[in-house]
Amino acid sequence: SALGDFHAQSRVRDRRLLLLGAIAALGEDMTFTIQARSALKRGEIDREQLHEIVTFLTAYVGYPRGAKMRMAIQTMLAQMEK
Repeated sequence: SALGDFHAQSRVRDRRLLLLGAIAALGEDMTFTIQARSALKRGEIDREQLHEIVTFLTAYVGYPRGAKMRMAIQTMLAQMEK
């Protein structure tokens, strides 16, 4: 199937980035945070890249959604440091 081929050819990180973009477009900051935490823990992205992703996506999803994502990510990172 086309979907199977897509998954076979794509790397995990690429799929995660696509997923983060789709979640951001929907404005689901809680789901975005869950996926971002998983990506960090699995080493798919680092903290700096996560901040870059949020900054980049804000230009496409709008400031209100981007600001919510940024606040959720800051809270998540603070919790991970404890």
